[in-house]
Amino acid sequence: MNTIRYTCFIFLFLTLGISSITLAQQEKLDLLSEYNRPLINRLKFLEKIPSSNNEVRMAVIGDYVDTNQLNRYLHQNIFEIPNDGIDNDHNGLIDDYYGFDVISLSGKLEAPKFSEHENHIISLLHSIQSRYRITQQIKLIPIGVFGNTNEFDANFLLKIAQAIRYAIDKKKVKVVSISYGYSEFNKHIFQFVNSDKDQSWAYLQETMDYAYKNGVVVFASGTNDPHRNHDKERQIPANLNKVISVANCNFQFELMSGYGENLQHCYFGTKLFGINSSSSMEGPEKIIELKGTSFATPLVAFLSAIKFLTHPNISIDQFKSLHEKSLDSKQRIIKGSKKLKHQYMFSPEFFLHQ
Repeated sequence: MNTIRYTCFIFLFLTLGISSITLAQQEKLDLLSEYNRPLINRLKFLEKIPSSNNEVRMAVIGDYVDTNQLNRYLHQNIFEIPNDGIDNDHNGLIDDYYGFDVISLSGKLEAPKFSEHENHIISLLHSIQSRYRITQQIKLIPIGVFGNTNEFDANFLLKIAQAIRYAIDKKKVKVVSISYGYSEFNKHIFQFVNSDKDQSWAYLQETMDYAYKNGVVVFASGTNDPHRNHDKERQIPANLNKVISVANCNFQFELMSGYGENLQHCYFGTKLFGINSSSSMEGPEKIIELKGTSFATPLVAFLSAIKFLTHPNISIDQFKSLHEKSLDSKQRIIKGSKKLKHQYMFSPEFFLHQ
């Protein structure tokens, strides 16, 4: 009986398309794209990139994503029947149709009490995907590490590590975006395994090494505090080895976040817009303004992932070497006296055309 049900589900998926989008959903994306026009207009070079039959998967690690409203460009595990409480594909995860929750090791992405941060990220990326066909081949995988809680418990950094390992082993991602981090500044809200900060950091670094060994690129956000020097006060995981760290600039190329020689790239993270799924309002009232490194980071990760579409056999060393050189010194100099590793904006156009 289960076999028949499973076969029928696959047939319906392939013939009808579970990811079909309603007119109302498309109207929301169109409206969101208009709000994000200053960003989207800067990405017109994407129209010149040849179409690809490849698919690249990108993990977005954090909290709740409303898969009822935002599912068009999410990766869909067609070998799993959603919400039946069964591990249909026998990969050790129950109902991991869209993504999964590290808290319960299931596909149920529970809504946290305090945020829908990754919901904003996914909707921001969807506004780009609805405009540029090449980006539709990047399939997003939301991974929850909070669950229905508002606490950073003793296993929080371990959950991030576990989320990355599951994304690599079970979901075969090529890119990971993390918009959360620990620093001395906010240490009061964190706990550590056995009250040992170094032990937690070491385990997370082992995971970054594991990602690198498996050809997976990890991006993480720097601090939003414009007065904080990362050289004196590191951000974890952004300043771990083998991680590409990202700062936030506005559309006037002004640095809006922390600084330091160990922050590698800066990209647009101010005056962006996403969908607030918890709002009961519709139209413009559903749109929320976004600002911070935690939005610049997934943008850099997302746009960088296109490289794996156009060059599927590129090594991680080649990828990172080109990424290091992907700076546009003609138009995108970062204004201000505070220094990053490079004083030029990250240029996805330059990176993708190398």
